[in-house]
Amino acid sequence: MNMIDTQIIDRGLFPGSDFETTRWDRFVLRHTKPLNLWIHVVSMVMYFVGPLIALLTWNPWWLLAPVLSGSVGAFGHWLSGDGGVSLKEATVEVTVPFYVPLVFWKILKGSYFTEDIPKARAKTRYTKPNCS
Repeated sequence: MNMIDTQIIDRGLFPGSDFETTRWDRFVLRHTKPLNLWIHVVSMVMYFVGPLIALLTWNPWWLLAPVLSGSVGAFGHWLSGDGGVSLKEATVEVTVPFYVPLVFWKILKGSYFTEDIPKARAKTRYTKPNCS
């Protein structure tokens, strides 16, 4: 993906239209490869289960799991080459803890690879400048 493509995905052109790239679309475009998604499963378990284990065992070391889960997710992007890692998304974006389980729910339903990814890609096709 070249610099112009990345800028377009990050900005989301055509606000308010059917071609507007939403946060969900930008998230989907960075989560398309199965290896990255499997590593995100590990990250999601760390994020949600770590605090529960800490409460059950009264062991505060388990509280590191949700803190480190973002690094595990970033490692998935690096290892799989699946889009860039948005530093904001990996650290402070409040929607991410909800998007990751939603991705897995949509995979189980069969709609993520057949509907969400193609729809997000189609939107970016319409937002690319004409460079010919």
